[in-house]
Amino acid sequence: MSYLYKEKLNLLDLVPVLKGPKTVLLAEPEEYLLALYSGYLINNNFLVKPCSQIRQLDGIIKKCSPDLLLFSVHFYEEISRGLELLLSLSRD
Repeated sequence: MSYLYKEKLNLLDLVPVLKGPKTVLLAEPEEYLLALYSGYLINNNFLVKPCSQIRQLDGIIKKCSPDLLLFSVHFYEEISRGLELLLSLSRD
């Protein structure tokens, strides 16, 4: 009944919309850190796509189109490879 006095109608206030979990691509070369971060994200309702090999990264990104990319700062030995990947993603 309080809605009769509001200026703007927000449909989400009236009908709860269930949203699926967000997908996170987690790129970490250390297996124990990958498991630790994955567990934390899964417990907080994220769908995690783990990646510990740089060669698999392009394929996983194109296959699952994640909502968020998390990279380890030590994942790339050369910063240029990381920049190439980000540039190729922005073109696709």
